[in-house]
Amino acid sequence: MGIKKLINTNSHLRIITINNMSKYSKYYKYYKIFDKYILIISNKSEIWNEYLTPISSIFIILCVILTLSDVIARFLFNNPIKGTTEIEQVMLSFIAFFSISYALVKNQHVRVLLFFDKFNKTTKIITEIIIGIAGFIIFILMLLGGIEQFWRSWMVNEVMPAAIKIPFWIPKFIVLLGAFLTSLQFFIYSLKNITQLNNRKNK
Repeated sequence: MGIKKLINTNSHLRIITINNMSKYSKYYKYYKIFDKYILIISNKSEIWNEYLTPISSIFIILCVILTLSDVIARFLFNNPIKGTTEIEQVMLSFIAFFSISYALVKNQHVRVLLFFDKFNKTTKIITEIIIGIAGFIIFILMLLGGIEQFWRSWMVNEVMPAAIKIPFWIPKFIVLLGAFLTSLQFFIYSLKNITQLNNRKNK
């Protein structure tokens, strides 16, 4: 009969069944080190997202205020606010990329539950692993592809084609930051589900 070991990770208890203690103990210290650093990275990522999400909410409010102000200025005073569209485009980069990673932290992304709920527990975990790996690859590619775009924009001090000068490197940097945090969160998400799947196999 296997030995069950209780480990506290990220506020959740994980039970690992050890069927071969001599074999497991050989790698257990490496597992503990790996698990420790994953836990640290996961906690830090969650803290970063906790700070960035309120900023995203602030930009939503500012975007609504700016849009309303522009409509009033346009129709009542025939004097629209210059650069409204471009300013809102910059704001949207904050809104989207400062919140997408947080949704993943809270596991609140959209799912097609019509099919997902019909899966058994193991199939659900495997599906989550595939989603996590796919999401990690997509956002890593976005991050790698955006670095050069940001750097060129920064070097030439690129501005958006608008009635007012708005640095174009700002939204590009926000996309990079959001892609980094989201790829990191997908990586953590995948590892947690792989560990969960392994625990089920060892029960």
